[in-house]
Amino acid sequence: WPSAMAAGDVMSMLSDFVASSKVAARDFAAGVNPLLDVEQRATKGWWLTELHEALAVVAVYLVIVIVGKILYQAPKARAASAKPEGVPTWSEVGQRLAAKPVMSAVKLAYNITQVVLCLWMVVYSIMNAQAAGYIDYYLEKGTICIPTSKMPSLDNSQRTDAENNLAFVLWVFYLSKVLDFMDTLFIVIEGKWQQFTFLHVFHHFSIFSVYWVNIYTGYDGDIWFTIVANGTIHAIMYYYYTLTTLGARPWWKSLLTYAQMAQFIAMMVQGAYLYSNPDCGFPKPIAAAYFFYIMLLFVLFARFAAGAYCSKPSRKVKDE
Repeated sequence: WPSAMAAGDVMSMLSDFVASSKVAARDFAAGVNPLLDVEQRATKGWWLTELHEALAVVAVYLVIVIVGKILYQAPKARAASAKPEGVPTWSEVGQRLAAKPVMSAVKLAYNITQVVLCLWMVVYSIMNAQAAGYIDYYLEKGTICIPTSKMPSLDNSQRTDAENNLAFVLWVFYLSKVLDFMDTLFIVIEGKWQQFTFLHVFHHFSIFSVYWVNIYTGYDGDIWFTIVANGTIHAIMYYYYTLTTLGARPWWKSLLTYAQMAQFIAMMVQGAYLYSNPDCGFPKPIAAAYFFYIMLLFVLFARFAAGAYCSKPSRKVKDE
């Protein structure tokens, strides 16, 4: 009986949590996009779009990070005392595992999948932005935003196929950020602690959270540009990782970081324009948050680039 009651209490708590998270998400959406009825949103019912589902994903990622932090600190704690003969450190375990063909094959398949997925998202976004009339409107009016009058209808029955396709590809883009968590898992498994940085963890954690906001309440209009910009950079990045998995050391690593920073500049320009231009139909609160978030990423990446590529030659450059 006690165990059954305890299980019942847990289920009741989970049910209350889910209900509370749905209320919180609706209140949040009403604040940032008051014209949208979240019960009628195009992405309603899609996988991982509810707040409690996104929080569960974040919790799993934080577990990976915490485990990684513990394993990262463990070799330091053992350094003061003699290591028992024959007992390898976690980094040594990771290196042995990484040397095996299975790990290399898994990483190779993962990186190639990411390249293909990113390229598909870029092409599909451009095709449907063109089909929706967005690109022609930009060129005709000399602008970089869609006015309120041309924003997709909030009534799902009035939406065009192209508009629904753009919402769909943004959802796939959002899910791809879950797939990106594998980057952190590989770092932890292999013990490559020089890559286990605040920038890495914050970037992966925050971008998933930010695009949950978009997929929940800001999935229409000009948001497609971020898929094209970020997808292009990530396709190049995972191509780079594919080459390194095969043993190559491409000379253009620093250029990749600078390309990421250029991407952030383009996104900041877009965010500032969406917020400041009264004719733009994209929700202003989301545009403002988008601008400041991308600006923060730019600062973090600039700091990384300065330390990695602008320091003295004798200093060892760490991977991002």
